[in-house]
Amino acid sequence: MTSFLEKYKRQPKIYIDLPSSGTWYDHTIIHDNKCDELPVYGMNTMDELNLKTPDALFSGEATANIIKSCVPSILDPWKLLSIDVEYLLIAIRTATYGNKLPVNTVCPKCSNSTESDVNLEGLLSSFQDKTAFHVINYNGLQITIRSINYKQSTEISKNSYINQKTLANINNSNLAEEEKDKQKQVIYKQITQLNYQSVLEHIDNISDGTEVENDPNKILEFVTDCDRDFYVLLQDSIIEMNNSWNLPDLTVECAEEGCGFQYKSKLNIDYSSFFAARS
Repeated sequence: MTSFLEKYKRQPKIYIDLPSSGTWYDHTIIHDNKCDELPVYGMNTMDELNLKTPDALFSGEATANIIKSCVPSILDPWKLLSIDVEYLLIAIRTATYGNKLPVNTVCPKCSNSTESDVNLEGLLSSFQDKTAFHVINYNGLQITIRSINYKQSTEISKNSYINQKTLANINNSNLAEEEKDKQKQVIYKQITQLNYQSVLEHIDNISDGTEVENDPNKILEFVTDCDRDFYVLLQDSIIEMNNSWNLPDLTVECAEEGCGFQYKSKLNIDYSSFFAARS
């Protein structure tokens, strides 16, 4: 028998369409593989507690669990493309706390801080002009690059952090300079391999107009055997694609009396602080 309490549980606050349109998904990632009109609920108490657990934030578990809790249609957040994850976090923030996000910025002219409200519905609308993939033309080939998924993105971020931390520890150690250089070379090699891995993971497929290759091992073999110019083109194209997903700049007028300087500030979604305003 259904309890009367059921009607008092969380209800969807907004409905969204994923920017990727689910091109790379199936029913194991999203219920019924339906990527439009997804119901979004506000966070519950357990979700907010997750955000206060450093290990869960670092590993990505907190974000994955919050997405599953607030967007039940998402079955496997780890396989979502990064562009969809960012969109979902903005939607969840909106469903939880409302349309306004307070942001503090520092005036470059007088160094005083100004608090502004960011319109989150406007940020969600800005994703309508973004695409989850780009196509590169190279010597008669069409290389499709796409947003990596959340699992890949998290692993790259974790390994990058660990490498940078290790480098700092080596520099601050009492080791002889020769030994420091030796250990740092190992880390530099790992950083290079990590960057190479990141580039490869962005490649979805390569086509000559007739046939399509999407086997990661075949693509790895091809990229490894190509001229350096091709790898540089890939890197530059991935950077350009990722930059195209940046959130629009916030225009701020300094609130300090006698200043009033107008400047632009970058908006970034730092998962740990994005939801912290009222948690």
